[in-house]
Amino acid sequence: MTKNNQVCVEFPICEFDKIMVNVILLMPPPSRWSAFNAVRHLNNGWRLKLENPEMAAFQSITAEEEAAAALMLSLKRHQYKGASKLKHRDHVHKNAIIPFIDAVSRIYMKFRNVAPPIELLWDEKKTPSRLLMRLKMPAPGGKVFWAFPLPPLNFSSFQNKNESGMVRLDFAEGIEQIATEAKAKSIIEYLRRRANLRNKLLYAAAEGCPKMSEDIEKHLRGLQRNVMTILRTYFMVDPYPEHQGFVQQCLDAFLGMLNIVPKDIRFDKGIMIKK
Repeated sequence: MTKNNQVCVEFPICEFDKIMVNVILLMPPPSRWSAFNAVRHLNNGWRLKLENPEMAAFQSITAEEEAAAALMLSLKRHQYKGASKLKHRDHVHKNAIIPFIDAVSRIYMKFRNVAPPIELLWDEKKTPSRLLMRLKMPAPGGKVFWAFPLPPLNFSSFQNKNESGMVRLDFAEGIEQIATEAKAKSIIEYLRRRANLRNKLLYAAAEGCPKMSEDIEKHLRGLQRNVMTILRTYFMVDPYPEHQGFVQQCLDAFLGMLNIVPKDIRFDKGIMIKK
């Protein structure tokens, strides 16, 4: 699956993600192999999309899980607090990553009109290339300048939500929205349902054998977006040995979502507070 030190890709991909895919094999083990295998499964899915759409979808779901495993293994390697509780072989844990990123995005979308524009870009002067984040900031005279937080996620998000002052966000509102839209009794029920989709593609039911009813190419593109989203997150975590504030904040909230909360975290009316 490699040629001239380049990862062979058999699915449509933008130039930004092509750079990312080719950096994977330069990352340290063990997470790089899960990330590499994610791309491998996407290739398999694309190959099978006409001949066996059900298995194509299964391969692409597995690709998302492998990308999630890479991120979890990176958090464990860097010994983020609570990372040891992550189960990178557990289907529910792996299928929780994209819904959690969705929940975080929903919260920040509320502030998009007042927050500075953010862009991602690759610093190809580094070996391996590093994924950076830059913020567009206003300057006197109508000019702008770009701010580069380094490491890219070394900040924390707070909200003034009660009389005690500023508290760290736990993104509970976004999590609740996702569960409600899925008509699930809880976020855990939704995550279990999501993790079970792969089984529905493998095993026959009372109604018959599994069959893809939707546009397979559209379905594969959606799963590919999930994989690339997780891998972009991975590349903002793995190259940086220092513990980044926003990464720890999200990990705390993620563990809270899964009901495996570290002992030094408590929740008051949906707000996460460090003891």
